[in-house]
Amino acid sequence: MIHYHPRTGRFHCVKRTRVSRRRGWEVLCPTPQSVQRLTTLQLVFDAFLSGVEDETVTKMAKRPARWVGLPSAPALGRAVREFMLRRSFTLREFIMTLLLPSLRVALEFPTLFTAASPREDSAPTTVEDIGAMRNCSVVVNQPVVSFTRRQMWCLLSNMFFRTFASRTEAVTRDDAEVGGADDLDWVDARMLPTTDYTEIFAAPDGANNVEVTKLLLLFDFLTDAQRWTPLHGAEVEMTAYRLRVAPAVAQGLLPKHWCAVATASAFSPASSLSSTLGPLLPVVLHPLAESIDDQQGMIRLDFANRWIGGGALSGGAVQEEITFAQCPALNALRWYQSRMGHAESIVVTDYRQYGRVQAGTYGSLLSYGEAFCPPRTCRGALLAVDALDFRSDTVDEHSRAAVYREVMKLVSGLSGAAVHALPAVAGGNWGCGVFGGDYELKFLIQWAACGIAGKELHYCPFDNNAFEGFVPRVKDRLERGCVPALTTSNLITFLYQLEDAPDQGDDEAAPEEMRTATTGEAFGFVWSSFLRHFRLLREEESSTKESS
Repeated sequence: MIHYHPRTGRFHCVKRTRVSRRRGWEVLCPTPQSVQRLTTLQLVFDAFLSGVEDETVTKMAKRPARWVGLPSAPALGRAVREFMLRRSFTLREFIMTLLLPSLRVALEFPTLFTAASPREDSAPTTVEDIGAMRNCSVVVNQPVVSFTRRQMWCLLSNMFFRTFASRTEAVTRDDAEVGGADDLDWVDARMLPTTDYTEIFAAPDGANNVEVTKLLLLFDFLTDAQRWTPLHGAEVEMTAYRLRVAPAVAQGLLPKHWCAVATASAFSPASSLSSTLGPLLPVVLHPLAESIDDQQGMIRLDFANRWIGGGALSGGAVQEEITFAQCPALNALRWYQSRMGHAESIVVTDYRQYGRVQAGTYGSLLSYGEAFCPPRTCRGALLAVDALDFRSDTVDEHSRAAVYREVMKLVSGLSGAAVHALPAVAGGNWGCGVFGGDYELKFLIQWAACGIAGKELHYCPFDNNAFEGFVPRVKDRLERGCVPALTTSNLITFLYQLEDAPDQGDDEAAPEEMRTATTGEAFGFVWSSFLRHFRLLREEESSTKESS
């Protein structure tokens, strides 16, 4: 879109980032201005540490906003003060221990990342006048992408010092072709996630607790990095897999209403799929406030945004953003992954956690906890899956289309070769926060997906105590047996039938049916329908209803 600026008398447009939708790559390179700024900053730090008495040196060394090329950085300044207080650092020690080593590694970008074309059949990319720095072609959405620890240190340092070109920088019409023949090949920069810490740095005083916490966790990473030997730097820091559900599985799980030939039930898996469906294992319910991130050796669900990371580099402070803050290397995925499709997921392995937030804190109350020294290697894997957004009424959450989409999203990751050896999944209230999802339905969907993949579901309800009255009852009857049998196939059939089930508000007897005989707690539409469908109501409750 072109905008005319009356004060300058020039046309301006939103810069189109160097992401080609057709070729699938993006140019990642520190700008010449940023390289010059870092070189100057390195000289300033060296002079400051040498005791040079100069007003310019002192001002630049003592003002955090100058380090990152901003006129003001309230959150960064506060984070630096808190970090020095916690570690009993002086400013000199902070610069020498954390800033200067990271700055030097940031300038190693041309040696750590090869300047090469991402496609053999495409012309090499060029960026003019970049001085000593060469361009790096980041190939997005690749099946596998892996980083060494030193590469990750370099990437995060450049993100911290804000050396990469902004994706949303305004440019004049003189500097960019608008409406040309190649416009369809480029992505609007406003559609892409941020890739540096600018928004975090600029958070205003009095409203930046979340941003300060994230910076303290980043400082934990940078502090640990300066201790690495060359052997440590060559180790793998993170590996990411972009996965899609297998076509045979996707077809085999289709509801019968979408198939050309109707079947006896709402769901009738193909014969090839029937033989591979795993058993529906009992759910392991974890105590309240227990974190998914603490479930080592499992597949841990990341309640992801379609753009992986969501608000990780701004003020976001729910499950995904907290995970990315505690494991800063995950933020590099914002360069290497575009928006996930409805049948896609991202699995991450070999990553580390360098610090943690205070247990039980999230949202605006998010608070820094402590550093991990040495860092904790996150055994198992992280599975990034985005749930549908039900804040509007455009999609019925209980529809077959919505249920099928959510099942496919989970199965795409759980059935991948990268997690084949992991027997358990740590799940929770996926999509039930700001997206307004039904936790009863999401629980059953996760259970069904684990059944398809033959894995055991460990559920972390966080602050929802409703599961304490439901899960034990279902587990008991699953072990004793019920009619119809509680199998993976029958559970999927039930989920597809929810669209046709009468709403609890249409039945005068529903409020009574929604109460359990043992706890007196009210269950919602999904769980009460589930109990009736699988005849899991208490015998005494059933006999009472029959006599009435």
